[in-house]
Amino acid sequence: MTKNRPRARNGAARQPPGPGLLRRIQGDPRYKGRNLMILARKVYVADSRPSTVRRMDAAIRSHPNDQPLFVYAPADETLILWQA
Repeated sequence: MTKNRPRARNGAARQPPGPGLLRRIQGDPRYKGRNLMILARKVYVADSRPSTVRRMDAAIRSHPNDQPLFVYAPADETLILWQA
């Protein structure tokens, strides 16, 4: 049985990635200390500039209505300070 997911209509962007995807990224050791691109609930590792540009071009062509989210997954033992 397939789940009914909300689809983008009239150029509207889909919802941002949920907390489940972000928890999975934080718990996966292969993403630690790397820059990531999240698009259409898929995670792409940004290894170097040329590969990132190729991935972005391919992702934009395949998902024109979605907006990519670029994040950094901190390594273990990293202290993150927020300023309000």
